[in-house]
Amino acid sequence: MTKEKIMATRAGKKLDAMVAETVMGNRYVRDETFGDMEITPEGINSILQPYSSDITAAWDVLERMKGYNPRLAFDTHSRKWEAAFSFNEAEFTFPMVLATTAPEAICKAALLALLETENVD
Repeated sequence: MTKEKIMATRAGKKLDAMVAETVMGNRYVRDETFGDMEITPEGINSILQPYSSDITAAWDVLERMKGYNPRLAFDTHSRKWEAAFSFNEAEFTFPMVLATTAPEAICKAALLALLETENVD
């Protein structure tokens, strides 16, 4: 996974699957009967959550990343949502993401933060 790939991926199932695996620690599978699924490390199956398009699901991403001091704001000039994470509250050490929706900005910022800190593939 690269910064360019993350930023080029639109909100939707592909981005949701990236978040499910990289941020949430789940395994993504495509099931013939149930469709897109995620499986927790404990083996619990659920429908793939719409992390990149639903604010309730994106909030779970923020909760998972709370150790990275999340920041979410609406920029009235660009009319886009800004999301970023950091190791401390004074400065944001990971790339800030601008997106048209808050869930997409949250997901991409979380993936970028983990990419930089954990060398995620």
